[in-house]
Amino acid sequence: MLGDRIVVTGGVDANGALLNTTEVFDGNSWTPGAPIPTPRQMLAAASDGKLVYAVGGTNGSDLPTVEAYDPAAKTWMSLPALPKARSDLGATIADGRLVILGGVSSGQVLKSASTYDLMTKTWTGLPDMATARHGMAVAVVQQSVYAIGGSTTVDDIDVVTSAEVLKLPSRRTQPASQWRSLPDAPAPRLMMASAVLQDKIWILGELQDGAALNTVESYEPRAGVWQPGPALPMPLHHAAAATYRGEVVVLGGTSDNIADGSNKVFALRGANWVELPSLGHARAAPAAAVVGDKLVVVGGQNAKQLVPQTEVFDGTSWQDAADMPTPREHLTAVSDGSYVYAIGGRSLSSDRNSAALERFDPASGAWATLVSMPTPRGSYGAAYIDGRIVALGGEEPATVLNVAEMYDIAAGKWSTLPPMPTPRHGAVVATVGNTVYCIGGANRPTHEGPVATVEALDFS
Repeated sequence: MLGDRIVVTGGVDANGALLNTTEVFDGNSWTPGAPIPTPRQMLAAASDGKLVYAVGGTNGSDLPTVEAYDPAAKTWMSLPALPKARSDLGATIADGRLVILGGVSSGQVLKSASTYDLMTKTWTGLPDMATARHGMAVAVVQQSVYAIGGSTTVDDIDVVTSAEVLKLPSRRTQPASQWRSLPDAPAPRLMMASAVLQDKIWILGELQDGAALNTVESYEPRAGVWQPGPALPMPLHHAAAATYRGEVVVLGGTSDNIADGSNKVFALRGANWVELPSLGHARAAPAAAVVGDKLVVVGGQNAKQLVPQTEVFDGTSWQDAADMPTPREHLTAVSDGSYVYAIGGRSLSSDRNSAALERFDPASGAWATLVSMPTPRGSYGAAYIDGRIVALGGEEPATVLNVAEMYDIAAGKWSTLPPMPTPRHGAVVATVGNTVYCIGGANRPTHEGPVATVEALDFS
């Protein structure tokens, strides 16, 4: 079924000859469609409402073929083949994925299952069915896939009445193949702090022509609206920020030379900034993130020395926790709700960039070392989205980077994303909804070449 149409393709005629015909029924009459490229029988079919997917089957040999038919355009297209050739299988669509179950391959009845992500065009294995079967009914209710009946033997003698169900894990959003360019920010800026509150990206402080500013702006990306906010109590650049207890909090940074770090902490409460208890260790170019009711700040530099201490704020006071294993500044930190991840950074110079990825557990106070970034970098941005960390841009002594990499927390693996159209460092990187935004920064090393560029990478 595709909308109010029934699409039939493949099979054999009364003489057992394979058919390549496709027919479409609109409720009144049948009309011919485009011939299926690979004639076969005992195939499976499923629809996502736009296309009909013809999967597997046999032409005398079991096939791994997957083809998709567009009734509107009357065209077929080839898709990546099944991981294993099979016929008389079951198929359905669930949560943006084509799910295939069981079937027969080289005289063997299968219990294996796989899923094809319609966005990423990749196959992934699923848990095996408890009972190998073919010729069964397959149906989906929400994210639960049911296999009902079928036969456990190739000769169809052993027909079963059993049914089993697999609840699919939620489909993870996948990145687009390219970035979107959005209207520029009101002005070029670099070395800002940022936090997301109520789907607005708050951008705090900046460095302009060598001077710190107290500028505050909010950006609502879905509406494309920029608004000025209450000025910071003091000019700041190279600060950190986070959303804590429903307020935007800015921490550390400097009003002058980066070697002179600040220990000040301010929260935006309504239309006014209020001062919170100061950090125990002044620091510029640190990073901050929140887990539950704990605000964690890591890294940074002061007096031309790295700051190794980890500090945790419980709403009342700051306490030192275990030192970060790899002290660094110009790093980023993100939270997945359970841990704080400290990523990249450098050791007081852009020719000493770090690829370190380390995880802090506020519950135990312990650090763990994870898989390093493929590209060492500092003065870059990172954001968390759907179980993954996205790292963008960065600075080296003679160039700035457009490199985009993503770490899958559950899998413990890094992958490469489409590069940013605009290489830059010192930018704001933030997630709103299913989109990662990169705002401002500089397109040349050091503090030169500030840009107002806004680019977005959508996940769907």
